[in-house]
Amino acid sequence: MAGVGPTRARPDVHWPTDVLGSCLLGTLTVTLAAATHTHGPGSRTEPRIT
Repeated sequence: MAGVGPTRARPDVHWPTDVLGSCLLGTLTVTLAAATHTHGPGSRTEPRIT
């Protein structure tokens, strides 16, 4: 992903601000998804000691 962005940041393909905005939006989306991710119903944040 990081290698594709700079190759697209040309006025005849995409404006640099479009590429930067897309990278920021993608980073925000992945960060929010990782922060709210759970492992399914009834998942626990601490390991169960049996």
